[in-house]
Amino acid sequence: MADYTIKKMTDDIDLLLDQSEERFDEIIKKTPAGVCITNEDGVYEYVNASYCKIYGYNKEDLIGKHFTIVVPDENKETLINLHDKFLKDKIEIRGEWEVLNKSGDIVNILADAAFILGKDNSPKKVTFVIDITDRKKAEEELEALNSTLESKISERTKELLDINSELRKSRLHLLEAQKIGQMGSWEWDIIEDKIVWSNEVYKIFGVDPESFNATLDNYMSFVHPDDQKMLGEKVQQSLATLNPYTVEHRVLLTDGSIKFVFGKGKVETNKNGKAVRLFGIVQDITDKKRIESEIKMLSSAIDESMNIIFITNLSGSIIYVNKAFETVTGYLKHEVINQNPRIFSSGSASQIRYEDLWDSITSGKIWNGEFQNRNKQGENFWVRCTILPIKDETGKIIKFMAIQEDISTKYLAKKNYKYLNTHDHLTHLYNRKYAIEKIEKHLFSNINASLIVFDIDNFNFINENYGNNTGDVVLQRSAGFFKNSLDKDYNKRYVLARFGENKFIIFLDEVFPQEAKLFANNLRDDFFKLNFESIGIHISISAGIVSSPDNGKNIDQLLNALDDSLFIAKSKGKNRCYLYENRDQNLSERSMQYNQRERILKALKEDRFEPWYQPIYNFKEGKIHHFEILARMRNEEGAIVLPGAFISAAESLNLIGKIDKVIAEKAMKKLKILNDNGYNVTFALNLSGKEIEDLDQLEEIKSLIGRIGVLPKSLIFEITETAAIKDINRAIVFIKELKNMGCSFSLDDFGVGFTSFSYLRDLDVDYIKIDGAFVKQVYENKYDQAIVKAMTAVAKGFDIQTIAEFVESDTIMNILEGMSVDYAQGYFIGKPNPEPQFDFEFVSTN
Repeated sequence: MADYTIKKMTDDIDLLLDQSEERFDEIIKKTPAGVCITNEDGVYEYVNASYCKIYGYNKEDLIGKHFTIVVPDENKETLINLHDKFLKDKIEIRGEWEVLNKSGDIVNILADAAFILGKDNSPKKVTFVIDITDRKKAEEELEALNSTLESKISERTKELLDINSELRKSRLHLLEAQKIGQMGSWEWDIIEDKIVWSNEVYKIFGVDPESFNATLDNYMSFVHPDDQKMLGEKVQQSLATLNPYTVEHRVLLTDGSIKFVFGKGKVETNKNGKAVRLFGIVQDITDKKRIESEIKMLSSAIDESMNIIFITNLSGSIIYVNKAFETVTGYLKHEVINQNPRIFSSGSASQIRYEDLWDSITSGKIWNGEFQNRNKQGENFWVRCTILPIKDETGKIIKFMAIQEDISTKYLAKKNYKYLNTHDHLTHLYNRKYAIEKIEKHLFSNINASLIVFDIDNFNFINENYGNNTGDVVLQRSAGFFKNSLDKDYNKRYVLARFGENKFIIFLDEVFPQEAKLFANNLRDDFFKLNFESIGIHISISAGIVSSPDNGKNIDQLLNALDDSLFIAKSKGKNRCYLYENRDQNLSERSMQYNQRERILKALKEDRFEPWYQPIYNFKEGKIHHFEILARMRNEEGAIVLPGAFISAAESLNLIGKIDKVIAEKAMKKLKILNDNGYNVTFALNLSGKEIEDLDQLEEIKSLIGRIGVLPKSLIFEITETAAIKDINRAIVFIKELKNMGCSFSLDDFGVGFTSFSYLRDLDVDYIKIDGAFVKQVYENKYDQAIVKAMTAVAKGFDIQTIAEFVESDTIMNILEGMSVDYAQGYFIGKPNPEPQFDFEFVSTN
């Protein structure tokens, strides 16, 4: 056992040191074998606890002393010569020696050695020793007993009993030695086919000597099925060649657990050379295998890690790299060993940063940070790095380990996100939002400046007739044209951005309006001369020009004036440049109206209208009953535009119907999904007074309900702008047909105008919404309280339910409930949200 353990430890010493020095230290501390390290002068540099125990010294007694302190005088010269010869020739030394312990007593040891290089590349000798004093004594006793036995047999038979007694003692000693080494012996009488096991073999196999029949077949039954063929072949080969064998295999115990064992066998022959006996040992090496597995697993985990891992010595030279290091850096292991990590530095980190890193890790601290590195091909990559010091058992730093996560993809994505947040992805110019920020900064610090907005004439015609790809090419070439012209004439004293679908804005720092107009006209003329091969026609541009501070002192004023000037240029026949004058302000309303119409139509075309949902609470049921569907528009940057910025314009421009259709279709699809998933909920959709006179609109709504498959009883149509109803008979037909399908109707803003009461009589509605003007101060205004009570009473008389708007507190909720109002709506219950929100609790005090 001792010889095998020493051999395996010397064979594995280099592997242990390479793979995990910390793990090596841990194993050396725990091993029962004594371990020492001496330098080329024979002086102790390291001893473990087991070594000290064997020799009876403390660690402090040995470190710094010559190893001959434990060598008898008669052997000192021999061992010194062998020590020097070993370090010179690196020839393994294995053998048994007599040494002295601290008390001067002889100790028998089995020793082996391994050659290593120290941190300074000086030769070192690692010696492993096992105390075999007890074993030697046992052998000597056994030899003496055997000798005595032979002489006694020949001399006196009467002494047999005494000899047997001595043999029993010897056997006990042997069994104890086997127990200590977890090693048992066995013997197979081939002729008689009988096997004898020592007690330790029974213990290893977990069976009772009294009940277990030790035969070869029974032994093989314990061998793991996957190892049986291999072991059988080893034994048969040994019997055929009469040579010894060694083997490692698994043992499957009766409880299902697995042990690893080391076996060794030797053949004994008769005088005719025929094998008659096979004997040997079996040793439990399960713990050794576990340790080896842990080391292998740790090594594999490091080597197969997705992170870059490398280890350096104290001077910073690389001594280990894993596979990920080779993959990411492009350097093979042999190319970087003994090199400094500077070989893949990109040079972007400052010397101060490296000094901070080095100060941290040399003082025993862990350093974290990010680096931009360069691979073997010269390409940059980014890593998130952790560098930690590796310490020995005394706390002394002996190595450094770097663990680096390749964050190149994340870094570039973040960088690209920042770029797209400020730039237009098609033209690579600044986008509208970022351009406004930059222009505002310039306006704050400069007195005179000019702004020009260019609009590509008939751009929709190009997209519709030549395709969007051609339109994109026109935009890209236009961007390049403007940039080249500006670089030529104004160097860096400008801001250029894509400002809309086919608009470009230019800010000229310290340029007066007449100069800006001349520049714009020159650009317009040069642009018309461009040759767009894919179209085969000339393209013109129109421009509006304003100056600061003449036409505005802030960005909003200047942009409004810019829109007006562009509107005038295009209204004059396009392919024009117009310099804004303050007397043009009477055109602002027309220009604004035109621009609002264009924005709404563009938003409809780009599907930027969406339904938002505001909950309506049912007092009787104590929960959310239905949701009013409200229109929201997103601007070109994706931000929400509140209805106040577009509803009035849409109504005056007769575009509200188009918006209502889009919102109705999206809301019905959402309602269908909710109903299909078990939500018993109703949506209230807005229809203007003009729309409920339109019987074509009626057919479209009926068709939409049928196409989407939504339940009509889940729909309430809320009539807005009741004053716009001109033909009451058409409105009655409109309502009647949808109610016949199962839909309900509501009157919005009830109480505003005396005409509302006539609608209760003429229109068959199911709900009225009490205008928020009467609700907001109902908790303190007695007139509002009287009006709400009157409206509620009138509604009850018509069998109509009431909904109070602008409910903003629990106080108002309690008052309305006390007045027998049926429903409540307002920010206290829930704000409009892009998704229906059902959570709301109200504790009534009535």
